Amino acid sequence: MKRERTATRATKRVGVPAAHRSGKPKTAKGTARQAGKRKAPKQGAKKAPKQAAKKAAKKAMKKGAKRAARGGSAGEPKRRAKNASTKGRSKRTATPTDGRAAPTPEQMVELVARYVSAFNRGDVEAIVSLYHPRATMEDPVGYTPARGHRAIGTVYQGGFRQGVTIVLDGAIRCAGGSVAFPVVARTPQATLQSVNVFDLSPDGRIERMRAYWGPYNVVGEIAVRG
Repeated sequence: MKRERTATRATKRVGVPAAHRSGKPKTAKGTARQAGKRKAPKQGAKKAPKQAAKKAAKKAMKKGAKRAARGGSAGEPKRRAKNASTKGRSKRTATPTDGRAAPTPEQMVELVARYVSAFNRGDVEAIVSLYHPRATMEDPVGYTPARGHRAIGTVYQGGFRQGVTIVLDGAIRCAGGSVAFPVVARTPQATLQSVNVFDLSPDGRIERMRAYWGPYNVVGEIAVRG
């Protein structure tokens, strides 16, 4: 009998669910309520993000109103300053420092014509008048530049003593404040081909003269200054 009772008790313990063993059986309604309590979020958690969004929107509206009252957005002053600096740079680039306009291509071509005419007349004074007082002359390129009216005039006098004359040997090129032109120079003993470049000042005078030629461009004998 004892063995039968023990077996019966074991059977009951195994077959009965834990909920019924506790003495408080759970109904279907009770289970559903507990599930609803676990899944349903709190009302305060839903309201918190909405309230934060509303506050952020109000702050943004206040900031926008302040900016509008000041006369523009927060980045407007920076843009105005940038535009002003850009305009200043463009004006400085377009306008010479002394306020005078740069020479036009027509003026550059006319200057070259006056130079060639004075050169072939042997008129040192007329040639020197085309140069700026602080001008330099490098003829040929690579030699020590002559500086100022007196030194430049001396170079031309040396060429005229050899009987040098020049003639244009191609088109005149104008770019920026410079003009370039090819010439053929002749003496009784030699022929020389050169490309001369004038860098001009805003008032149209020659600030820098460079003559591009070398031994390869000379046929015959010609004296070159040192």
